[in-house]
Amino acid sequence: QVQVTALQCKATANAMADPYVFFKEWLGLPNIPGTDSHWTQDQRAVIDAIRDNARVLVTSGNAVGKTHAAAAIALWFSYSHYGSVVIVMSATFGQLEKGLFPEIRALHANARRKLGGTVLTTRINPDPTNPRWVMVGISTDDASNAQGYHAPDVLVVLDEATGIEATIWEATGLMAIPPTGKILALGNPIDSASHFAHECEVAEATGKWKRLTISGENHPNFLQRKVVVAGAITYERIKELEKEYGRDHPLFKARVLGEWSKELGRMYPQFSDKRH
Repeated sequence: QVQVTALQCKATANAMADPYVFFKEWLGLPNIPGTDSHWTQDQRAVIDAIRDNARVLVTSGNAVGKTHAAAAIALWFSYSHYGSVVIVMSATFGQLEKGLFPEIRALHANARRKLGGTVLTTRINPDPTNPRWVMVGISTDDASNAQGYHAPDVLVVLDEATGIEATIWEATGLMAIPPTGKILALGNPIDSASHFAHECEVAEATGKWKRLTISGENHPNFLQRKVVVAGAITYERIKELEKEYGRDHPLFKARVLGEWSKELGRMYPQFSDKRH
């Protein structure tokens, strides 16, 4: 018979309530060198926002850790809400296989405290005896894929949200009913004609969404002028892009600052085959 102490119960309850406890004590994520946190300032703003709000929109520069943050958030929500449904969506199945879900699986596999459950390529069942408690990755090329998932606690993550059509946004709104149903949409601001861009405009005009930006200039690699997070954007690369394009150029705004530019829609094909 397994004995569970009061201290263990308290630790689990703290992790359920506080994502940062889950990230540190359960996933075992270390602090970034030279800082007192695993997370950048902008990543913390995203984590706080989805903890406290039902609708969060995030535009991001390239290689600034949005995928890593989204993966950790998805695991925290799934394992801290018994019987919950977490739906990770991307425009294509290839994006799911190569993008957010590999990051989720890596965090799960390397967790300090074993999270348990059944882990497949684009599906996790935290408790195999409860098939309704699930995290699943689906592509949005067919709107019907976004139907049939219901639970008291739902998190929908729209990854690479620029490529997701309006019908999917509408369907997710019906699945994730506030306040316990949440939507986190993240993407690079690379197509001003996308529905993602439209929702960002709505957010700024009406407050329907909590609207955030992840900028390369707030990243520790830029602030410390050295590589402290491997694989992320660097100080040197940002300065190269600034010199090449200028700070007001649409590409610099999108790729570094995570900001929209009306002129960028026609440049979208340059980015369509890449993940950031």
